[in-house]
Amino acid sequence: MIRIAELSRPATFYSGLFRHTGCGILQLLWLWGASAAIAQNLNVVVSNEIAPPGATVQIKFTLAQPAAIASGELAVNLDSTLFGPVTAIAAFSAAGDAAGYASVNGNRVDIHFASGSGSLGSAAGMPLVVLTVPILATAQPGAQTAITADPAGSTWYSPEGLSPAAPYTVSVSPGTVAVGGTLSVSGVTPVSNLAAGAVVRIAGTGFGKGTAVSIPAASIASEQVASPQEVDVTLAGPTDLGGKTITVTNPDGTQVNFFAAPPVTPLANVGDVFDGAIPLYPTASFPAGMGTFLPEETFGRVALENPNATPVDVLLQGITIAGSVSWSTSFSIPAGSSYNNALSSLPQGGNSVRVYATGWTCPRN
Repeated sequence: MIRIAELSRPATFYSGLFRHTGCGILQLLWLWGASAAIAQNLNVVVSNEIAPPGATVQIKFTLAQPAAIASGELAVNLDSTLFGPVTAIAAFSAAGDAAGYASVNGNRVDIHFASGSGSLGSAAGMPLVVLTVPILATAQPGAQTAITADPAGSTWYSPEGLSPAAPYTVSVSPGTVAVGGTLSVSGVTPVSNLAAGAVVRIAGTGFGKGTAVSIPAASIASEQVASPQEVDVTLAGPTDLGGKTITVTNPDGTQVNFFAAPPVTPLANVGDVFDGAIPLYPTASFPAGMGTFLPEETFGRVALENPNATPVDVLLQGITIAGSVSWSTSFSIPAGSSYNNALSSLPQGGNSVRVYATGWTCPRN
């Protein structure tokens, strides 16, 4: 299974996604400018969180009321006297196709996200975006900071028609992060393509006798507290945890909700405006897809991720308007690894790019 994100430096930031075909493995994001139609109102609510010094907190940005969103952007300034560097960023949609990228500049995080299905924000209780960030060990219990976000860097679009899409006006209701308690969750692994009997490790702090784990979208066979920093959950059936709520509760009633996402690696030293950018891969994956390829694109990149335990062979093809293949290139992505390349580095020719995970077919009914 592979996840793909095509990254473009947005002007007005409108985006559509690589169109997947069938079941299974690939996703690609591409961004372009678009005109506007009727404005609608959205309110993004920032969560209220608490975690002890030296632990990790996940900050959630969720719509007050479900709505269908095709693309948007949130810029967040984090208090550098309270937080360390961001450790993870993820975007979620009901269809599992949310993708994009995030730029991190010191304590400022700028997150661009999009969904080809327009299902960002359509699932009640599912965040648009989550930030996972450590609280400094030197933070004093009782300290508290407000968390808000600026949604104005790019126009937010609804999926209606997609060309043009209707824009939203967006407001943000701030939340808080407080320093205190003992319970926290810092990460969940593995996340993708899990079989029955798979062991999921939940890392954090404050686990002990009576710590309970609930995953409403998954069946749990057993759980074991391995240490105050780890709970191991054995799954009773196959599942994918990307975008799903994992709730950890202690006997004293303290509780943490954590949204799982596959780990990602920043694009280091790529030689363009995406140096250090964090690709946001979709939680779903697909066997093939098609997206617009602009040979004159200056800042675009395509990023692929293989979350599987085995290598995946990939075929890229340039497709002309008439539907013929103008070029092809193939390569293998090792297990648990990723690939990224500038669109300008791909062979020239064709108005779109087609991607296949070769050797993988959809099961027939």
